[in-house]
Amino acid sequence: MEQLEIQNINGIQVVDSRIIAKGLNIKHRNLIETINKYKNELEQLGILPFETEVLGVGQPQKFYFLNELQCNFVVTLSRNTPEVVQFKLALVIAFDNAKKEVKLLEEVINESENYHYKIKKEAILFRQP
Repeated sequence: MEQLEIQNINGIQVVDSRIIAKGLNIKHRNLIETINKYKNELEQLGILPFETEVLGVGQPQKFYFLNELQCNFVVTLSRNTPEVVQFKLALVIAFDNAKKEVKLLEEVINESENYHYKIKKEAILFRQP
């Protein structure tokens, strides 16, 4: 299975509902029906942002960006076929990797800020008579 793309929207890690539908081996419109059916439950787990996209001359297609908890909830509603189990595993790993990347970036930023503070402090001390 290909690596899942976790997007960052306003500081929240999310997955496009079209990717989830593909991973669950269902039609996207069926997943949208499930999302609409359980919308209240999903909104308890976070905001439920969406976009629309016009494909060709057809009607606009609505797709959602689900956070980790929302993804976990939605995929639990699917039957555990071998393909779905592999997708669920890939989804868990993708979110874990995304969290590790964010943590690493935060550590690098903190180290950089500490280094610059130390250099400035040493420069000030060096200039004093």
